[in-house]
Amino acid sequence: MNAEQTTGRVWNRRRTEKQRRLAEANMPGKVIPTDQLVSVLENLLAPGDRVVLEGNNQKQADFLSRMLAEVNPQKNPRPAYDYAQRRAQRASGPV
Repeated sequence: MNAEQTTGRVWNRRRTEKQRRLAEANMPGKVIPTDQLVSVLENLLAPGDRVVLEGNNQKQADFLSRMLAEVNPQKNPRPAYDYAQRRAQRASGPV
C-alpha cells in the first residue's frame, strides 16, 4: 500500500472548526462574564449548530436556555454548513 497516497478527506473538520471559533472569540479564559455571554454565544454559534445543555443543575440549564433565547441569529455572518450539499459532493466522487 502506498503510504503517500492521500484521500483528500479531512478527518478532523469538527475539531479544527471548534479551535478556529474559540480563537476568533478571543476570550481571556474559561469564565465568561454574565453580561457578555449573549455576545459570545452570537460569535461562537453558527446557523445549523446543535446546542446541548447537560448537567444536573437546573439553575444553570435555566440560565443558559434564557441566554440562548436572547441570541440574535441575524448577527452571525457565518454561513450554515450544508450537510446535504456535502453528502451530494461525497456521492459524486472525491473532493
